[in-house]
Amino acid sequence: MPITLYDSQKSVHDQLKEEGYPSKLLALPTNFGKTLTLLSLLASDKEELTPALVIAPKRVSETSWTADIEKLGGDLTYQLFDARKQKQRDMEASPDVDVLFTSVHNFQKAADLIEEGHFKTLIIDEIDLMKSTTSARWKAAKSLRKHFDRCWGMTGTAVPSDLTTLWGMTYLIDEGQTFGTRRVADFLHRFFVPGHSLPSGVVVSYEEKAGARQEMLHMLASMSIVRQTDEAQAVGYEVYEHVFQMEPQQKKLYRTAMQESIQLLKRPGDGEEDIEQKLLESTSAKASIMRQLSTGFHMEDGDPKTAQWVSTKKLDALRWGFLGGQLLIFFQYIAERDAILRVLEEEGISYTTVKDKDAVAKWNRREVSCLVAHPASISHGMNLQWGGSTILWMSLPATYSIFHQGNMRLARKGQTQGVEVHVLKFSCTLEDARASRYERQKLGNDWLLSQ
Repeated sequence: MPITLYDSQKSVHDQLKEEGYPSKLLALPTNFGKTLTLLSLLASDKEELTPALVIAPKRVSETSWTADIEKLGGDLTYQLFDARKQKQRDMEASPDVDVLFTSVHNFQKAADLIEEGHFKTLIIDEIDLMKSTTSARWKAAKSLRKHFDRCWGMTGTAVPSDLTTLWGMTYLIDEGQTFGTRRVADFLHRFFVPGHSLPSGVVVSYEEKAGARQEMLHMLASMSIVRQTDEAQAVGYEVYEHVFQMEPQQKKLYRTAMQESIQLLKRPGDGEEDIEQKLLESTSAKASIMRQLSTGFHMEDGDPKTAQWVSTKKLDALRWGFLGGQLLIFFQYIAERDAILRVLEEEGISYTTVKDKDAVAKWNRREVSCLVAHPASISHGMNLQWGGSTILWMSLPATYSIFHQGNMRLARKGQTQGVEVHVLKFSCTLEDARASRYERQKLGNDWLLSQ
């Protein structure tokens, strides 16, 4: 049965074709149907565009991408490459398929096995996951890029919370053309000034120059294909915050950790916003304790077995306020997950976790009441809309991108109810500050999507 694209999907399809299939950032809403749009394009001109290599989160390749290929009715052949199972000799000949899928976690293992000139199109799903120029996955993607005629990067949140990472993401698409340089140092010098430096002189943070943000966003828009979702596809979500006051002991421990962190991080001339940003980005032990206490517990040396709960207000809210219906629960810490599962077991609530390979199917068939997950495990590309319409964030992730992507697992085409997103947080904590920072990144993404 032929696939009929929505008007917005068809316009992306037609624009890429009319412009000669250039490298582009596809800055499209999370529920747009990006995979089906690009697969239909590959199928429409296989001679020019295939073979194609798709780099995507493993679960997304195994579910969303392959399901959409099947919808095309056999127009494209494909293979899932798992470096842990695939023998090296099997890859040296380059598989005779139209689309080869590999994951963001192991594609670098396949990099040396891909024949130069065999693949024509590189597609990077959730390209915002590969923006750190110092990471092994980014370096592997950079070495791959030169072997392709074009690269299409897909994301629903093109504007990162840290704009210094824009160059790394866009370089994989156009090899530095958008920002006019093939060197990250030149990009940083043009748009930023050094912020915090180590005694050795190494710069560890940057501040935007006046007017730089808008200039960067305009340049990003110039390399992007931007569309809004058709009304028939559109599904949104409403966020409800539930704010608690810290317990006396929790507040005392939090203030002590905060004061010690500030002593380590503060530099002459730092204002309150500078200090807050440093605390949010810090990986120090004291800052980690602050984040744990923002959730309601703290542990020694990062060992979940030593977790001590100084406030059960969030767990009590879960127990008494949210159980009884279908619920997707997000956590950040193992200790937090273990406490959530204890509550569910004590209340006799059926649940599954992503450790179960059938978790998505059980959730979507409503065989369980709760799906408990770390957002990194399911926040990209997973279709969970048939399992429920309520999300509970027990604690918040580091970026708005992860938060938004997590919420869009339920707010997708096929969802029949309004999606409610509930956030539990303690006031005057890093988690409270993080929620405020989300708004700035959201505004940047909303601006880009409006262009």
